[in-house]
Amino acid sequence: MDTLHNISRTSYAWWKCSTHSSDDNSGSNRDIDLDLIQASVSAVEKNGGMVNMILSDVDIRDAYVALLVADKRYVNTLALDGGWSAVEYSSGKPIPWVADVDCGPNTVYFIDTNHLSIMQMSSWDFMDKDGSVLSRVANSDSYEAVLYWYSELATDKPRAHSFLRDVQ
Repeated sequence: MDTLHNISRTSYAWWKCSTHSSDDNSGSNRDIDLDLIQASVSAVEKNGGMVNMILSDVDIRDAYVALLVADKRYVNTLALDGGWSAVEYSSGKPIPWVADVDCGPNTVYFIDTNHLSIMQMSSWDFMDKDGSVLSRVANSDSYEAVLYWYSELATDKPRAHSFLRDVQ
C-alpha cells in the first residue's frame, strides 16, 4: 500500500519501512546469505528500531539453517510463548527467527515488536444480532455460532521494520 490516510509513502521517507540497496532482486530469486540478513537488521537499527523478531516461511528458515550448518555453526533453538519455537539469528544479541506457514514465499520480515500494537473495536464476542447465539444448520442435527473480533495490527513507526525479498 503506497498511501494510508492520505499520506504517501513515496513522498515521506519516515512513512516507509527501512530499506537497503539489496532488499529485493527485481523478482529474480537468489540464495539467502548472512550479508543480506545483516543489511536488513542494520537498516532498521539506522532508523531507530531494534529487530527482535524475524519472520519467514518454513523454506526460507530452513535455507538459513542450512547456511549455518554448511559453515559449521551451531543453530540454537528458542522456546517462545504460546507453544511457538524459533531458530536463533545472532548479530550481537539473539533474535528469534520464526517460521509461519502463512508467510509469503521468498520474503523475510525483520520486525521490531515494540512498535506493533493491536487496534480493536471490542473484545472477542459471539454474534447475536437476531437475539440468539446459536443458529440451526439446515439439513443437519447441529447448530453453529459466529465468534468475531474486529481488529487490525498497526505500527506507530514503519521504519522500525524491514524486509528482504527474492530470496530462497
